[in-house]
Order: sequence, then structure tokens, then C-alpha cells
Amino acid sequence: MALVRHSAFEHDGVVERSEKHDTKVRAKKAPRGMRRIARRQLLRELGLDRSGQVLTAADESYPAIAARLPPSGFGAGHLLRIGAYAIALRHALDQIGHDESKANALISDIVFASVMPARTALHRLGRLRHRNAMDAASWSSRLARRVYYTEPDWEMQDVPVASGFGMDVNRCVIAEFFQSFDMSDLCQAAICDQDIRSAAHHGLVLTRSGTLAGGSDRCDFRYHSGSPAGQPGQSSGGMS
Repeated sequence: MALVRHSAFEHDGVVERSEKHDTKVRAKKAPRGMRRIARRQLLRELGLDRSGQVLTAADESYPAIAARLPPSGFGAGHLLRIGAYAIALRHALDQIGHDESKANALISDIVFASVMPARTALHRLGRLRHRNAMDAASWSSRLARRVYYTEPDWEMQDVPVASGFGMDVNRCVIAEFFQSFDMSDLCQAAICDQDIRSAAHHGLVLTRSGTLAGGSDRCDFRYHSGSPAGQPGQSSGGMS
């Protein structure tokens, strides 16, 4: 692992560490945890022969996809590798003629299972700090932005929200990476929708009117503790 930068800082009494890595050094093989999850879910969905065919094809195409990963910080590097394997899986599913919408939904489930342990750990840290669920979520979001969703990979700004919290994401390196493969639809299904699923998993409602991956000029995250009037509590696209 090529370590480029290392720093430590304190956030609300919690000491954190942030690292800058050469992403390509860590991207020669598919993310092992994600591949294990993919193997289980593909087997359940496709059966033994076709799931093995998809995994083999994805493993073969992943190195070429990962070779195009941009230099990035620790958090973006981790999510970019997940994104690169999602693209490899989509290519492999296309090769066997799998329905595009079903392929995106399947990959979304694989990504969700891959990212939820870290998100759940962060959420639990927030609940240790704050009894109120919204305060805990807001604290966890700030911590994630200090450690994981860092500049220049993401550009974010806070937005006041009544009875909740919000942010606008004006740049997302993940959306840009998927766009370079002309796979923004997969980005929205496999990466962006994780925000909505994760919020619901932790008892929150996330609404968005647009996303960078969907062609908007920003991803407008608005978190609420309950479904606000006139809002369905669902949308597509955004940050992981």
C-alpha cells in the first residue's frame, strides 16, 4: 500500500485518522468482501452455472476497469473500488443477456450488503453520543465528512433544514467515474440509492430533488425524522 498522506484530528472529542492512498495500488483485485457477497447473491439469483460464469467474467474485466480509477483519498478509494466491481458485474450480467433493470437491482443489493456494516458502525457511534436519532445521524454525517467523504473527492456544503439536517453535494468523484463508463444509470441504482436505503434502515427519511449522477447540478440531501408533507421519502441518485 502506497501511503501518500496521513493526518490525525479531533472531532467532538473523537480522535480520527485520515489517509491518502494511491488507489491503483490497492485495486489489482476485486474487493474481497464484496465478491463474497456477490457470489452468494448471484448463486441465489442465477443458479450455480450462470453465477460462476458471471463471477469469472467480472473478475477478468475488473483489473482493466480499476486501472482507470482516479487518485483519491481513503474514503473515495474504497467506494471507487466498490464502484469498479459494480461496473464489472454489470458488464458480466450484460454478457449473459440479463435484464438491465434486474441487473441494476441485483448489483444494488450487493453494494448495500457491502457498505452497510461500516454505515451501521458509524450510526452506532452517533447513538452513543446522542440519544435523539436525528442528532445522532447529524453527528455521524459530520464525522463521515471529516474522515470518509473528504475534499476534493466530494464538495459539500451544509443546508439548514427544519426538524432535520441537509447538505448539497456539488462534486462527487464516484458519479464522475461512472459517467466515464457511460453508466450513470448504474451509479444511481447501485451507489446513489444506498443513501435512501441506509436512511430508511436507520429510521430516517431522505428526500432529494436531483443528483449529479442523474444530470442535476447537485445532490440535495434533506434528512427528516418522518416523511415530510408533500414528500414521498424517495428519490434516486446521490452520494454513497
